[in-house]
Amino acid sequence: MLRTLTRRFESRARVRQVNAAGHGDQVGAAALIDEILPRMRKLVRHLVRNDSDIEDFTQEAAVAVWRSLPGYRGEGFFEHWVDKVVTRAIFGERRRRRTARSLVDVEGNRGSFEGLSVVQDEYLNRRRAIRLLALLPIEQRQVVVRHHILEMSVPEIATELAIPFETVRSRCVWRAGGCVPWACARWSTRGQRRCKKARMSAQQVLIAGRWRPSQANGSFRADNPTTKEPLPDEYPISSWQECDEALNAAVAAAVVLRKTSGAKVGEFLDAFAARVEARKDEFVAMAHAETGLPKAPRLAEVEFPRTTGQLRQGAAAARDGSWTLPTIDTKANIRSMLAPIGPVCVFGPNNFPFAFNSAAGGDFTAAIAAGNPVIAKANSSHPGTTRLFAEEAEAAARQVGLPAATVQLIYRTSHADGERLVSDPRVGATGYTGSRSAGLKLKAAADAAGKAIYVELSSVNPVVVLPGALEERLEEVAAEFAGSCLMGAGQFCTNPGFVILQKGGKTDAFIKTIVEKFRAAPVGTLLSSAVEKTLTAAVATLTKAGAEILVGGTAGGGKGYSFANTLLLASGEHFLRNHAALQTEAFGNSSLLVVADDLGQLCQIVDHVEGSLTGCIYSHRGGADDAAYEKVAFHLRPLVGRLLNDKMPTGVAVSPAMNHGGPYPSTGHPGFTAVGIPASLRRFAMLQSFDAVRPARLPALLQDKNLTEKTWRFIDLEWTIRSL
Repeated sequence: MLRTLTRRFESRARVRQVNAAGHGDQVGAAALIDEILPRMRKLVRHLVRNDSDIEDFTQEAAVAVWRSLPGYRGEGFFEHWVDKVVTRAIFGERRRRRTARSLVDVEGNRGSFEGLSVVQDEYLNRRRAIRLLALLPIEQRQVVVRHHILEMSVPEIATELAIPFETVRSRCVWRAGGCVPWACARWSTRGQRRCKKARMSAQQVLIAGRWRPSQANGSFRADNPTTKEPLPDEYPISSWQECDEALNAAVAAAVVLRKTSGAKVGEFLDAFAARVEARKDEFVAMAHAETGLPKAPRLAEVEFPRTTGQLRQGAAAARDGSWTLPTIDTKANIRSMLAPIGPVCVFGPNNFPFAFNSAAGGDFTAAIAAGNPVIAKANSSHPGTTRLFAEEAEAAARQVGLPAATVQLIYRTSHADGERLVSDPRVGATGYTGSRSAGLKLKAAADAAGKAIYVELSSVNPVVVLPGALEERLEEVAAEFAGSCLMGAGQFCTNPGFVILQKGGKTDAFIKTIVEKFRAAPVGTLLSSAVEKTLTAAVATLTKAGAEILVGGTAGGGKGYSFANTLLLASGEHFLRNHAALQTEAFGNSSLLVVADDLGQLCQIVDHVEGSLTGCIYSHRGGADDAAYEKVAFHLRPLVGRLLNDKMPTGVAVSPAMNHGGPYPSTGHPGFTAVGIPASLRRFAMLQSFDAVRPARLPALLQDKNLTEKTWRFIDLEWTIRSL
């Protein structure tokens, strides 16, 4: 903060020099004008359309600066003050010339007004740029003007303003929407053609440690879900050539990372977390614009600290090394441990722009902590948020000395190139979270090539509410269910989308209560038009399969993309006849209630539940449901990754004991978790065994001496931190 404040005032020596020039020191004034003349000429070149007029306008600008010298007070750099004087002078001179030309044309009746609209458009664009620039903080305005109007390079700006390279780059584009650079591009001498080119090439990909224009097959823009309007920034759809280059760079990085200590990897993750925290407000603003999720508490107070905490947990695991499960059999002289698997591709979901982001979330953290480089494929719903993360990850890698391609970023590929990417021989593994249809295509491609891929697909997350729970606390259970199902418009992978009840009077009252709660609750904003469409289609599938809509069932009702809070109902008998269609995942603020005739039928229903991430059983706290609980839990336990009692499943704690996984179709493999360190790291590792390998040739964690003195090792059937 101190450095920022001191930069707003010119040095005393410079102020004295300018004041002397403004109060009679003609030699000093001439020297000043000569010094700043190249800068003035460069600015003039971007303010006028006709190259033949540049020198005339530059002379006008120089005269204006000379005359204005007495008014300079040292508040801000002298060069900044000159820029303002020049801009005002040029605008004034252009207006005078346009007025004179217009009068001549009218009086002489010598032609049409075809050029007038062009002049007016140019003037309006410049006025718009000035208005937009005025909205920016002074520090960012200084960078934007220099980069987009004066066309100074990032290193030039960093040197002149005495700020870090990464800070300049982050300020070059207005993160709140990108309109300032667009307006400034319209301001330039190249006009609308340059504007179009600038917008199309504004967002660069990160390949081999370098931000560069993409060799794109096309482009896309994310929407603001709240307004349904596309956001200004354009993002490229990468060609296979770009994927190929990223893979080659990742292979080179993997070679270096194999020799890199866990301590160095931990240093990177800690540095990354710190850098991200320094830009928290910017991340929150971007994610809010791209997802519509509330800034507070959801983004700023819940998901953001979860994400940085996750990064630091990964750092601790990398340093400790116990996650590698070092195993030593001294009698057989065989030793083994988990080691990096190689380049990891990460495909992030739309619903967690921070915690599951492909360039900062759980899969990213696990892959990096395990010693692998990451190729992050941004989710199309929040590419800007992912870009911010990648900026800081790349900077952190340089800061601590990791390979240039430790983190790379592409925004989108064609479906064919995505399948080719995950099945490429150079890939070690892939982490994917998203829709079942897209995930299964990627999985098929990876499986065919023998490549590891960990996919999180779809989950209905059954909740069984036993009669005793309703007898004891009907209103409490109803409130918990409604809150869980409607939180974040239901856009959680652990949303309770399937509730199983047993027929009875309390069940009828429970259904009536939650219908009222759903009807009274505000309708949340969905993440995108695609979510609105898929939710609409899913509810239609459920109703076609025989479910009855109790409340909601139609799109709209909220701000932006939205769908009415929806509850559906089916009998147990009907579910058993059509269980596949009635388990269609309705991702969003919707849930299906199934009412069984008795406990036997309830257990039959549970037997037909597809694999899910979670399963919950609500029962009487005094033990009245204990016998029923034992039967239900026996049927439910093999079908879900995480079993909960008297608790809704929405929250997923970052705990070593957490399992965020489950049988298909919730994930592609029931033996692994996407959340919970150190277990999540083991997805991105290969088991390496060393048989009769000489001691000096062994990896550090398998040598006789426990070099970290903290790593837990399994030596001769005993976990210990002792050295041999």
